[in-house]
Amino acid sequence: MFFLCNRYKQLSDIEKKYLSRDKGVIADYHIFKNLIFAKRSLNEVEYDKYESIYQILTKDMPVPNMVIYLDASLDVLLHRINMRGRDFEKKISPDYLQQLSSDYRMFIDHFEKKHPHIPVLRLDGDKIDFVQNGQDLQLILDQVDATLHRRSL
Repeated sequence: MFFLCNRYKQLSDIEKKYLSRDKGVIADYHIFKNLIFAKRSLNEVEYDKYESIYQILTKDMPVPNMVIYLDASLDVLLHRINMRGRDFEKKISPDYLQQLSSDYRMFIDHFEKKHPHIPVLRLDGDKIDFVQNGQDLQLILDQVDATLHRRSL
């Protein structure tokens, strides 16, 4: 609940600061990410309560005009976690990380079916490393621009 309320506050602040002035916002997360973790860590009764509160908090929030989904293999994820050097991430078990990746894939599949009007740009994280490779970053930016351009036509 703390993370849900924290994300809600962050998004509300963004909405007040930027969206009221017709400015776009790019975020490296969305509040729906909380549902993925809640589903993984709560029992069914707790999750149902959590989802009810989630629905109340998010019912009038702006929806994204695009979602970028980076998917990578377990080996690549573990390598990148190791490269970042964050102690708390190094303790993530490979089994948990593999399950979380699967949860994300299922969630994005469901999201696309539920929101067909919101484009999901799926990128192969095994082939793209926008942190280490500026050309990969430009490729992503070009794909985002092309997707948003098609959407505005």
